[in-house]
Amino acid sequence: MFRRKSDPMQASADVQRITQGGGTASLSYSQVILLIVNSEDAKKNLTEKEYFAFQQIVLAFRQQTKCIKVDSAGYYKMCFTIITECERYFPYMLVDGNHSSNLEFYQELQIRKLHSEGLSFEDAMWKYEKENDRIEPYEEYDPINKPHEKHIATEMIQFALKIWRRHKTVLFYSEIGTFLGYADVIYRMLGKSYVPNITNEAQIIKDYIRIALAAHYIGDSDIRWTFNYMKDTSDELYEENAEKDNNELLSSIEDHYEIIHEINYDSDDDELSADCKAFHDALTTFNAHLSTYVILQI
Repeated sequence: MFRRKSDPMQASADVQRITQGGGTASLSYSQVILLIVNSEDAKKNLTEKEYFAFQQIVLAFRQQTKCIKVDSAGYYKMCFTIITECERYFPYMLVDGNHSSNLEFYQELQIRKLHSEGLSFEDAMWKYEKENDRIEPYEEYDPINKPHEKHIATEMIQFALKIWRRHKTVLFYSEIGTFLGYADVIYRMLGKSYVPNITNEAQIIKDYIRIALAAHYIGDSDIRWTFNYMKDTSDELYEENAEKDNNELLSSIEDHYEIIHEINYDSDDDELSADCKAFHDALTTFNAHLSTYVILQI
């Protein structure tokens, strides 16, 4: 008669014994799966669809309580069976309890990029651990699938980066956040007239901005700083210009830029004038593109 086990506690001790000292142990898939996946990490790192698949995988293996007598190679073969099933639906590294723990969003994007390239789990793990600096930004990752909001977010990011690249100071997160704030307040003012569900749409746009920042290896804490500057700048300008027209808003944004320029950059009058002219051109172009796009989507 076959022995049946589902308790992972004894299995943990048995696995340590056979992997470190040799010998055999009787293990079931019901035990092993609880040793090699982390449900809390799965909740944090997986999409809703992926997490549902994860729950079904755990349930299926938890029902397999029949014990198998295995040595270390046999145990690793059981692990591989579970990992292979996970990899059909999501990257196993997002739930393995090792790489998946305290995962920064940009690290999640790296793992997803490797998985999307069809690498085996072993090859993906090797590249993630040993060749991390060679993983290209994963800009194609789109778990949201909202082309309209993605387009607006892309316009906002390109505008902010265009202004930042003119200065290229060490104040990246505060500057990018401030410049995104300029773009955001223009969008909010347009939204009052043209976007019926601006709250929901604005959140999706911010989600796309977060993905774009993380895709370039910006950590979660720095992303939060960027969004803080974005919010503060947008709120300040929105409050000042809520009852004004678009031209007055643009003028107010340019005044704000000139003030922070004088504070942050050591420029002479000619440089300040040139930078303000370049900012005016970029702001006007962004405003025209965004206004046209938003109105055409109505």
